[in-house]
Amino acid sequence: TKRQADLARSVSSARQGAAVIYYDNAALAAVLLRDRDAAREFAAEELGELAADTRAARELRDTLATLFASQYDQSRTADLLGVHRNTIAKRLRRAEAILEHPITSRPRELEAALLITETLAGSE
Repeated sequence: TKRQADLARSVSSARQGAAVIYYDNAALAAVLLRDRDAAREFAAEELGELAADTRAARELRDTLATLFASQYDQSRTADLLGVHRNTIAKRLRRAEAILEHPITSRPRELEAALLITETLAGSE
């Protein structure tokens, strides 16, 4: 529908370098970003220092996003990221220390915050 195309376009405009985005791949981000200021604030509060624009924070965010996409399978996450499983375990411990809670305590909120941060990266 036109509405779906408009929502996908709104996500595409937030992502740098994204040529074509299909609604099915952008629906959640589109909904989360209806109010970009509120979304940014939510992500910053949820991620804390993990929202920083640093290599270390990006690495931890990528690890968490890959872990969620792998349905919490640390071995699969390691394979997808091309690192040892022990590296994933170490990164997860670091992320939990920064978050000050287990990643499993607020997985929906954490995953939403990661998606917001990924989508808005570079659009500031």
